[in-house]
Amino acid sequence: MLKLKMIRSSWYKLEDIEDYIKYAKQQAAENNQTMDGLRLYLGAYPNNGDEPGLTTLLFVPTGFDNTSEGSILFHCKEKVVIWITLMG
Repeated sequence: MLKLKMIRSSWYKLEDIEDYIKYAKQQAAENNQTMDGLRLYLGAYPNNGDEPGLTTLLFVPTGFDNTSEGSILFHCKEKVVIWITLMG
């Protein structure tokens, strides 16, 4: 059975949070994604012998893939219309 030592609050240095957000945005951009927020999860370390595991917060970036959609209309000499849908 997992015993927990509950926390009432957490404090993080502002510079550390700003650095993490900068890093997460950079990683998202390198993977053709846009970061739009952070999701926080409550987690727990495993018990250490008789000592209960400590609770912690996990910061998980959220976002979406950068894609673009559109259509191009071509007119040929034979007056045939060709539609091309772009996904990128």
